[in-house]
Amino acid sequence: ARSIALDQYTTLVTMLSFYFAYSAHLHHKKTKWWCFPLLFLFGFACRGPIGIVIPASVVGSYYLMQTDWSGMLKIAGMALVTLIIGMALLAWAAYAQGGADFLHEVLGMQIFTRLSDSKAGDPFYYYFVNSFGTYAIAYPIAVFTCIGLLPKIRKLELDHPLKLIQLLTVWTLVIIIGMSIP
Repeated sequence: ARSIALDQYTTLVTMLSFYFAYSAHLHHKKTKWWCFPLLFLFGFACRGPIGIVIPASVVGSYYLMQTDWSGMLKIAGMALVTLIIGMALLAWAAYAQGGADFLHEVLGMQIFTRLSDSKAGDPFYYYFVNSFGTYAIAYPIAVFTCIGLLPKIRKLELDHPLKLIQLLTVWTLVIIIGMSIP
């Protein structure tokens, strides 16, 4: 990226969450379920609710594509519990710092203003369009990297040679949709 943004921490948590889920499946090992709540808490600490929602959506969609209903439900449950705990701690801290008015302001910044139409001027596809400018250098590098990795990806023992590309495409769509709509 050409600029520092808190979304980079959300991207880090998302990438690590996807890595843990995917590598456990690829190497036929048990998933380290304990790491997901820790990653989600770190994401929440850096970016608020979006720091949990985006990584959990990516990992949940991964398990959904694998038709692993148990894994999807575990991730959804962990994300929900972590989100409730994080929001309770955030609400308590905001109330302790500045009372009910500050609590209302914090909840507005983290939840309500993101979901309302009160942000005049920004279209619903703001993040999708804005990302081309912010991450302009990364797009060509990502395309060339994917092209360069295709021979290695084909050698992996996957159900379909381009399964990883499909998973990463779903990951990208989840993030674009998840960041654009709110």
